Amino acid sequence: MDEGVSKVSEMRRHIKSFNRKELKMTDEENRRFFPFDKDIRNLMNSFKEQTRFSKDDKENLKEIIDNFIAANEEDSFYLDISGTEEFLFVGQTEYQKRLLKIYGQEICLLDATYKTTKYNLPAFFVCVNTNVGYSTVGCFITANETKASIKRGLQYLKQWNENCHPEFFMTDFDTSEIGAVEETFQDSSPSKDSTGVNPLQCK
Repeated sequence: MDEGVSKVSEMRRHIKSFNRKELKMTDEENRRFFPFDKDIRNLMNSFKEQTRFSKDDKENLKEIIDNFIAANEEDSFYLDISGTEEFLFVGQTEYQKRLLKIYGQEICLLDATYKTTKYNLPAFFVCVNTNVGYSTVGCFITANETKASIKRGLQYLKQWNENCHPEFFMTDFDTSEIGAVEETFQDSSPSKDSTGVNPLQCK
């Protein structure tokens, strides 16, 4: 698990390989060397509990973000678990900033996913169409799906990418997403009168 194994099926494969190559054990009926999936899962969960930074998931998340920031100062992360405002996580790597600058001037996509974690928090992804397909160039997780929450996440991405002025934004037909995008980027979109380019439009 220290080397990144996180799935029971993958761990079972490593156990089987080790038993056969190192221990010359091939009898898969011997549960001492070939444990059930539930036994592997229990041991993996026990290891997580022993090695995690804290039993508080928020503190663990903060520790992970601090490590990300220390690894590359050009990456940008924001985490609000203070309780004074609603929960918010925003993340963007240096590579994602570069992709957004190159491919995000014409159109960006805002896509949302739901019920992907046990906390049931909505996750939003900003994507662009690159020369090899669509890529995520920023993400944020909010406490809810209100316009104010979505706008708050978008504002950090806008702050980190001052040279990005998308002409269009594609979203779901959701008034909260559309309103948040328009209020965040409308004032930064070039006007037709001065540049010949239409202002930001949500499609």
